Amino acid sequence: MGDIRTSRSIIGGEFRAEAIGETEVAGRKAVLPRITGLGIRLRPDRA
Repeated sequence: MGDIRTSRSIIGGEFRAEAIGETEVAGRKAVLPRITGLGIRLRPDRA
C-alpha cells in the first residue's frame, strides 16, 4: 500500500491516485483507492 500515481493533462488537470488498503468485493480481492486532484471543465454545456 501507499503506492501513489500522478496523472497530468495537457490543459492543467492533475490527479493523484493512492492505494490505501485492500478489501474483498463479491468474493474477489480489491484495492481501496484515494483519488485527489483538480479537473477543469472547459465546456460546461457538455457533460
